[in-house]
Amino acid sequence: RVGGGASRLVAAAAYSLWPVFTAVVGSTSAAALPGALLPWVLLPLADQRYTARVAALRSALLVPFMGGVNAASTLASLLPVGLYLLSRPPGARKWKLIAWWAPAVAVATAWWWVPLLLLGVHGENFLPYIETARTTTDTMAATEALRGAGNWVAYLHFGEPWLPAGWAVASSAVVIVCSACAAGLGLAGLARRDMPERRWLVLTVVAAVLVLLAGYGGASGGPFHGTVQDWLDGPLSPFRNIYKFQTGLALAFVLGLAHLAGRGVPGRG
Repeated sequence: RVGGGASRLVAAAAYSLWPVFTAVVGSTSAAALPGALLPWVLLPLADQRYTARVAALRSALLVPFMGGVNAASTLASLLPVGLYLLSRPPGARKWKLIAWWAPAVAVATAWWWVPLLLLGVHGENFLPYIETARTTTDTMAATEALRGAGNWVAYLHFGEPWLPAGWAVASSAVVIVCSACAAGLGLAGLARRDMPERRWLVLTVVAAVLVLLAGYGGASGGPFHGTVQDWLDGPLSPFRNIYKFQTGLALAFVLGLAHLAGRGVPGRG
């Protein structure tokens, strides 16, 4: 378990208010839904009271509630779940969880990925006519990625902000300071050696950071950002909006925050 009673409430509030969600919840709630369900998809897998089969099926049954409006958002939010399964201690339970969970998720989400494949075969490919990889990565500086504010749409301002909540996330000094402090405290919690599930959480942070920052070409940007942007405009174009991978980072940070706060705030459980 991570943290205590009070620190878990603080972490839950921080997660619900994390900029990656607040920037879009008032305009495109479908973009926030996968991340909102992410903790619930993980919970059955972490419950040792269930057999591997029951845990995997309970988790998979929650995945459809992430929605099918945006497949990339759902897949991006499932990355931490996949890393959780892969980081389990070696043994029969680990492989049983994976063997049950992967096909169960495929079946549970067939209602949207089968039509999506048919659309890809018979429909018009609109991806070359929308935002480019340079647009989606230009706002993903390390500071913005870590505090959950890398969504490029939040920075659009045409006399008035395109997303009012997103513009507040991008420009409000109070929001910037608070979100940066939350991210810093989360990192401090993850850095503690007594952090539960530290290997999985660090792996999640590293994977998310690599995805988020690889295409950034600004100051101190990735050395191969040009190549990455070409990939995002080519074979990886469905994942061009890389801000969708910030949900795993948010979860890892709030768990680190809960642990750090729990060291100083006594609580039950």
